[in-house]
Amino acid sequence: MVSHNDDWQIARVTNVVQQTPTVKTFWLATPKRWPIRLGQALQLRLTGAAGEIAQRQYWLASSPLEPGLAITVQKHADGAVSSYLDSFLQIGDELEMNLAPSSSPSWSETDPTPTLLLAAQLGIVPLGAMLRHHQLAAACSPMQLIYTPASTEEVIYKEWLAHSQTSTNGREVHIHTTSSLSNETLDAMIPQLNRGQLAVYVAGPKLAAQQLASTAQKLLAIPPDNIKLLTY
Repeated sequence: MVSHNDDWQIARVTNVVQQTPTVKTFWLATPKRWPIRLGQALQLRLTGAAGEIAQRQYWLASSPLEPGLAITVQKHADGAVSSYLDSFLQIGDELEMNLAPSSSPSWSETDPTPTLLLAAQLGIVPLGAMLRHHQLAAACSPMQLIYTPASTEEVIYKEWLAHSQTSTNGREVHIHTTSSLSNETLDAMIPQLNRGQLAVYVAGPKLAAQQLASTAQKLLAIPPDNIKLLTY
């Protein structure tokens, strides 16, 4: 488990990207660089005017090869921290943050195993970071992403995913956005002969990710140990 609990830093917001009506990505710069890993999360610590403290964790949305750090936050009507970040956080503002302790599975560009990423809703955040890293590292192993958003209006990273689909520089990257996982979708993306060799990463809300993992395991007929879960 990686932990940097005593290593809080003041991060400055360098860019804000509106992904959907309720989702924003915040790019952050820190005074020093942590040894981050894919699948890890950042802890944010906010202090109110009366001294009250609120802490939240958000998955890293960036690759370790990118110069800054990014988090993608969905605003919830009853979420004080997400509402504050969405409504008030601007370029130039500062946040107190740290790397969250992590034992989540992580993909490496040195792994030659064909990889399938299954993202449910906000699970696209850590799996999107894996895809970004795959591209930046010019990894040669096949990687395929299937993304099931909450709705057609809530497709996160829509423009970047469309660009990634058409700009793979000869590497085998396939992206498919769908409302559900089906055998037809898998047949179109994954040859039968390669299925037993797949490493599968599934991310999203706990129940949705577990259902997606169970469906994938049945449809692909792969060993359960080949499936790695990242849930919230």
